[in-house]
Parts: sequence; structure tokens; C-alpha cells
Amino acid sequence: MDWTPSRLRKMSCWSRKFVWWKPGRETLARPMDLVARVMALGTWEDVQQLKAVVGSRVMKKAIKEAAPGVFSPPAWHYWHHRLGLCLSPVPKRKL
Repeated sequence: MDWTPSRLRKMSCWSRKFVWWKPGRETLARPMDLVARVMALGTWEDVQQLKAVVGSRVMKKAIKEAAPGVFSPPAWHYWHHRLGLCLSPVPKRKL
């Protein structure tokens, strides 16, 4: 994926909405994490806009690289089904 400045600008509104605890610049430095968070927490409209900006290939990559705690088990199952991926275990945090 080519993370062009214009593509990142389109994603900047999501950085404030879904990763409010970090500065936008820091969030946009890890765009795949932001994609995963929009998938996990976004509205239908957010997800449709996300798909238009990044495409389903990037969304598949985002779920495969998701950090533990980003997806709830129901969201994890939904996105695997929706993207046609083989279901894998939800990533868990190691304490």
C-alpha cells in the first residue's frame, strides 16, 4: 500500500475519532493499526469510507497484523467472515 500524503489526510479524521489518546501524527505513523481500529470500532459509514480509501486488501492485512485488544471476539469473527479469511484465534495480550 502506498501511504501517500493525500491518503493519510483522508484518514486523519479517523485518527482523532478512534485513537483520541495519541497525537494524530503519531497515529498516522502506524496506518495499519488505524485501519484495524476503524474496522473494530467504526460505524457502517466509517467502514464504507475506509474501504473506499484503502481497499479490502489492506483491510485483510490490517486484521492479520492487528495488535491484541484491538478487536473484540465478535468483531474478529465478523471481519474474518466478511473478508473471506480463515478464522484464526483472537490475538491475546501476554501478561
